[in-house]
Amino acid sequence: MQCLKCLSQRSSKYSNSFSRILIFSSSNQNQNDKKLRILSPYLHLRQTDIASCTRSISSSKVLSTSGSAEPSNTHKKEHDGSLPGRISIRNKMDKQTKENFDKKVVEVAEELKKCVTFVNRDLLVINKKHGVSVYGKISEHIDSSSKTEASSVVECLPYLKKIYNSPELDVGLSIKSFYTGVLLLTRSSDSKTKLAKVLASVATQQIQFMKYLVITVGVPQCPHATPLEAFIKRKYLHARELSIVNSKDVHMARKNGMMIHTNYTVKPLVVNTELGVALVEVSVDKDKWESVEVLMSHHLSPVLGDHVYSRRAYSLMGVTLAANPYSTPPAIQKLPKALEECLRSKGHMTDGKQMPLFMHRHKVTLSKFKRDSSLVIQAKPDGEFLQVLQSLNLYDPNVFT
Repeated sequence: MQCLKCLSQRSSKYSNSFSRILIFSSSNQNQNDKKLRILSPYLHLRQTDIASCTRSISSSKVLSTSGSAEPSNTHKKEHDGSLPGRISIRNKMDKQTKENFDKKVVEVAEELKKCVTFVNRDLLVINKKHGVSVYGKISEHIDSSSKTEASSVVECLPYLKKIYNSPELDVGLSIKSFYTGVLLLTRSSDSKTKLAKVLASVATQQIQFMKYLVITVGVPQCPHATPLEAFIKRKYLHARELSIVNSKDVHMARKNGMMIHTNYTVKPLVVNTELGVALVEVSVDKDKWESVEVLMSHHLSPVLGDHVYSRRAYSLMGVTLAANPYSTPPAIQKLPKALEECLRSKGHMTDGKQMPLFMHRHKVTLSKFKRDSSLVIQAKPDGEFLQVLQSLNLYDPNVFT
């Protein structure tokens, strides 16, 4: 037990006549904080004084505010703008706090805030836009002309932590920079652990917990709405690492981490036979190594905007054939004439600009995340995705309900 003599010097009315001894337990920091915040309006303590008091208690020191208790400049900036004796939840950052962050971080964080679609005590869900990197690595899938030095999601976490009053905010389920859709952030260490257990469980049970909406050039030539499996290996080809669908399992390759086994289901939702395009729902248990893109090309229906694997499917006299991946390097996607003319006439395709990958993580199902029930998280595609669907006569509002 420790004694703390708290005397406010900010008001002469109390500085000369009011002195009080408070008893705190050094083993219960949360209880100490609570006591200080309840009593601070009566003691005329500032928020910075509270921070100083609680730090002193935890470090087993006796602090007397009748002496010099002026907070450091760092604490002035951190707590500036908050009301005395209260904890301020900043849904909106004050000007001075924003100045402590890099300008680009603030801009990206504010954009991410606009994309938040769901928040509860455990999770914060962002409907991520194309080109925004989670960890700072920009893929070659993204057009070099559109690459910027914009901050990553991880760089924005300190800013988002303050906005949502979540000091332990962290990435729970990441997503590639060239995809759009559901990005999961956990708000506490407990929720991060809980999510990790759920993801480990679905991996063990090979549950197809992620659903992607993709626009494909052609209709996938495989059984539809039927669970399928594939083995995907990673090889160094054409001066980079690429994925290849293997016909059989190779135990040593999987053991050495050079091959994965994936379960998936392909379900065409809307088909435009005139243009030869389709809106397809692909359910997967893992999306590692661009597995969805390589599987769609393997089934002779590459994803629109795929400039890495699309050349593995080519057309000869109106018939789509499979090319040898070992002799087919990545290249700009070549589209059927009618499809290209349609996209150009609608302004979606222009010279000198590479089309983005039209692949959206639409839905994530977390089994038993809420005790005995599942948590289903859904995010609608962004404006450009929907505009292209409408231009190609693939839009169906029932898909997004």
